[in-house]
Amino acid sequence: LVQADGRYIALIAHEGKTYAMDATCYHMGGPLLHADIEDMGDFGPAVVCPWHRYQISLETGDGLYKNMAQQTCSKGGRQRVHPVQV
Repeated sequence: LVQADGRYIALIAHEGKTYAMDATCYHMGGPLLHADIEDMGDFGPAVVCPWHRYQISLETGDGLYKNMAQQTCSKGGRQRVHPVQV
């Protein structure tokens, strides 16, 4: 967890890559530092908010969901993500 420009940013290391996104979920402020990470197929890894199970792409910040055919779809960019330089 780091703070920059008044924002708390979660740094998440997953499978050799580091991601950065706002530390609270866009939906209702759930703590993403306590989130699980799931593979979402073509959308790559996603954090799963521990409060309401919202799935958020680590790469793009897109909100993800499964449609009636159980295909993963995007709601578009919902979560603020930040570039990472290591």
